[in-house]
Amino acid sequence: MRGDQLNTERRKEQRYRVNERAIAVLKVGSRFTRLGQIVDVSRSGLAFDYLLLDGVFAETKPDDAVGEISLNIITEDGFVVLESVAVKPVNDRLLQREERFFATVPTCRCGVSFDNLSADQGKQLGEFLLHHA
Repeated sequence: MRGDQLNTERRKEQRYRVNERAIAVLKVGSRFTRLGQIVDVSRSGLAFDYLLLDGVFAETKPDDAVGEISLNIITEDGFVVLESVAVKPVNDRLLQREERFFATVPTCRCGVSFDNLSADQGKQLGEFLLHHA
């Protein structure tokens, strides 16, 4: 693969920055594995930053997951926008010091794509984009 092909944008939909605090909660099977602030969102997926509290980074990969991977979106005021939406991890990486909110706290960014949103979930996501992005 040529070097210029490595940076090709894979997103099909435009991403929007979230203008209010909103949290993503990632769940693998029955276990909550990631909780962090949403950075950007589109109709096809989102990215969120989370703190690496235990100091051990383990990338979330679809092949490694034991059980369904799902996501909740919760607004700053505690309103649950989407609950238990099936997602597929796209990337999960440790951020460089200069990318972090707190340079000394290990922080990661996880990107997911939504997997088969129902009509209701699509409507709820549209409302979230309208009011929070």
